[in-house]
Amino acid sequence: MIVRSNRETAGLTTYRYIYSGNFSNVSPLPWMGAYHSSELPMIFGTHYEYRGNSTPFEWEVAHTMQAR
Repeated sequence: MIVRSNRETAGLTTYRYIYSGNFSNVSPLPWMGAYHSSELPMIFGTHYEYRGNSTPFEWEVAHTMQAR
């Protein structure tokens, strides 16, 4: 794979993850679970701007994903 070869040649690290977070204050509908792009509020730290309060675990997940 060309992309992988270029990345390895440059010595760049790549990470892969599976996100399965289901936080009711961020989900548009309670039954949706983890949907495409549902991790973005955690990555960018904007989860508290949605409806309802963020839980302590939600803050912990966000800080971990942001490597703080």
